[in-house]
Amino acid sequence: MVSKSRWQEAQRAETKFHQEISRGELELRWIDEEFDSSRDILDGRVLEVGCGTGGLTYSVAEFVSEVQLVVGVDPVLGKLSNPALRTEPVVQAAGESLPFEDSSFDVVASLNVIDHAIHPSTILDEISRVLKTDGTFLFKINTFSLPKFVRKRMKYVDRPHLHHFSPAEVRDELADHGFRIAHESVNSRELFSRRLNDWDAKWILATTVLRLNTHYMKCFVD
Repeated sequence: MVSKSRWQEAQRAETKFHQEISRGELELRWIDEEFDSSRDILDGRVLEVGCGTGGLTYSVAEFVSEVQLVVGVDPVLGKLSNPALRTEPVVQAAGESLPFEDSSFDVVASLNVIDHAIHPSTILDEISRVLKTDGTFLFKINTFSLPKFVRKRMKYVDRPHLHHFSPAEVRDELADHGFRIAHESVNSRELFSRRLNDWDAKWILATTVLRLNTHYMKCFVD
């Protein structure tokens, strides 16, 4: 069981990281390049669970004029300090208890979120609940291809992550919550695309020693 103080520590680390980077249209490029889809799927009602300092919420609001509604949700108010989001629908709430009605969104995105959360399984339950039956779930997560006993001890060196899933564990978790993976891409190159600073050294260590990869999964309700 993850303690609340441990979760708060992880959120502080993530907030610092996201406030130091500027992504612009990066999340929209993921739609095209990694999720094997097009921005046309964003013309309905879009929810981002764990929007951080903007992420997909800002990108859709800024660059997708056809969108009916875009809403970002994050439990940490400090992560919602991006001035660009002040005119966009942003809700402070936990992914484990989304304040929306059943089947109310055409697209739900969770981009590097559940491995930083206290209850990943509950978040997937909530996403399944608010997603329309013919909707699309865009899921992005980091995995570690290491033995389980090693991953259980990674919390001592990787403080931002509360959970260190293997690729197989992620696929099983999605299936257990009724999601069918229609497309999956695995990419570690993006971790080297940031400007040269101390984060790059950490990402290089993660990809080479900790065998970290980033998975992009386009899912439907099975």
